[in-house]
Formats: sequence, C-alpha cells, structure tokens
Amino acid sequence: MTWLLAAPWILALLLILARYFIHGPRLRDYEPLTSGPLVSVIIPARNEARNIERCVRSILATTYAPIEVIVVDDRSTDGTAEIIEPAIGNGVRLVRGAELPAGWFGKQWAIVQGYKVARGELLVFADADTRHEPELLARAVRGLQTERVDLFTVLPRQEMRTFWERLIQPQVFVALESRFAYLASVNRTRTYWNAIANGQFILTTRGAYESAGTHEAVKHSVTDDLLLAQNYVRAGKDIFIAQAREHELGLLLPIGRELEVDEICDIRDGWHRL
Repeated sequence: MTWLLAAPWILALLLILARYFIHGPRLRDYEPLTSGPLVSVIIPARNEARNIERCVRSILATTYAPIEVIVVDDRSTDGTAEIIEPAIGNGVRLVRGAELPAGWFGKQWAIVQGYKVARGELLVFADADTRHEPELLARAVRGLQTERVDLFTVLPRQEMRTFWERLIQPQVFVALESRFAYLASVNRTRTYWNAIANGQFILTTRGAYESAGTHEAVKHSVTDDLLLAQNYVRAGKDIFIAQAREHELGLLLPIGRELEVDEICDIRDGWHRL
C-alpha cells in the first residue's frame, strides 16, 4: 500500500519531466522586435526600496522601443518613491497612489491607477521584485503579435539563493510545474477555469484589458492574475504562455540578500502578489 501513497508524487514528477521532453512554446523562439507600438510598463510598488531601482533599470535597458515605465507608489513608508524621483522624465513616471478604497487589494488598486495614466497601446504589468533581461520585452511583443493573441505571459526562471528560499520555493514550483505541464491545454483555451497567467509579467493589448474589465474586475482577490486570465477567456480573448527558463531571458526574483528574520514573510508576501 505504500506505493499508493507515493503515486501522486510520482505522477507529479512524471508531468514535470514530460514538460522538459515535450517542449511547449519558448520565448527564445521569437525573434526580438526592436520597435513597435508604445508599451506602458506598470509597476505597483509598496515598500520596495531594496528592489525598485534594479527592476526599473532592467526594464529601461530593454532592446525594444518605445516604452514608458510607470511606477505606482502604493503609499510606501520605506522611501520607495524617493528612489524613483531622480529618474522621472527619463522614460519613468511616478504615480503616488491614493488611499485604498474599500473592497480592493492594494496591488490591483495600484495597477488601475497606473493604467489610467498610461499612454501605451500595449500594457505590461510587472512586479517590483523582478529583474528583466534586455530581450524579454522585445521577444514578448513579437510573441504577442506572431501568435495574434490578447494576453502574453511567461514562465520564467526563478532565482533562489538564501536558505529559506531554497527550502520553501521549490515545493511551490513543483506544484506550478505540474499545473503547467502542457501549455497547449492553456494557450487559447476556451475553458475559463483552465486559464492562468503569471502576475510577474503580463503583456496585453489595451483593448483586450478593457474588455476583460481591467484589474477592477478582480479587485477582491489575492489571485488577481488567475482571475484576470479567466476574465479574458470569458470575454472571448486569447491568452498565451511561453516558457522563459533561459537565464538570459527570464524574470528573476530578487534574491541575494543576507538571511533575515523576516525572510519567510517576504516569501509569503511575494507569493500573495502572484
């Protein structure tokens, strides 16, 4: 009977292995697009002083143009806004977030405030604790256009250096890998409950985002990326996920800190934002 207890874990492992042997769409297969429609990159940030500069610098280093970076400071108390202020006017805009309305989660409220001032035909929603390689956006825009979809997201490589991240995060990744084993079942799905997106990096057309109700339609849930993707499918829009595990193309979580007492809380909060 012991093997029955192990069967679910064996199945999950086989699904993960299948993903590596049966490649789904890969971001590296799309040639970088160096120019196109204006892309507005919206970054919600609350108390991200140790991450925000690296994130913004990495986005500004993109090989794609034109872009605008909109940082929405969600009433931070650690000087996040002050770090961004010197960059204002150099492709960077700072929005000082208004008080959180009742019934909203902070991330969604910040994104909606950024969306309202964004000028781009294309929108990117990016977490403040990510680092973007120069060709990430350029390849993602190409992928969006080539696949003729409305939302394009990626499965990135995750960087783990500290003890707690190496202990906790792989277990979460195992669950995600098993869920994403066959991207073909998710891409262009017409089954809304099968839709999912990675909130670290979502590229979308403005029109489709508005048709899906924007983040206002998912203001009440911590799983905003999941529900947003499902709303796209409900609205008849196409979503698409590409693998981006390669180091030179992936989004990386910001690790490289010394072990801290509040590290576990940081990890918890990070996953709450996804």
